[in-house]
Amino acid sequence: MKPIKFVSVLLLTVCMNFGNAIAASNVTVQVTNGTQYTMTQFYASASDATGWDMTNNLIAGQSLAPGQSMTINVGSADDCTFDLMAVLYGAAQYAYKYTVNPCNGGSWTITQGQ
Repeated sequence: MKPIKFVSVLLLTVCMNFGNAIAASNVTVQVTNGTQYTMTQFYASASDATGWDMTNNLIAGQSLAPGQSMTINVGSADDCTFDLMAVLYGAAQYAYKYTVNPCNGGSWTITQGQ
């Protein structure tokens, strides 16, 4: 019985450490809403991608009011250059920011006309 318990504990320890390694590899970007409209959707794609992946709203169920800031997980450290897109409710427009590097502390303040 002891070998089975040891293997179970070892497997559990490996799984916990693997989960921590995955979480540590995520990168975030600080987004500030400098517009008069509420941001209702946010998307990030690797800068070398050919298009936007609009299937994954990174703030689903949340919003970012004018003047507020939010830290958003945009992906993994395997990709360090992202293109960002925000959907602004009430403005019927999108705001874009290209080649943001969150691995080096990238941030974005959304302003009118972007």
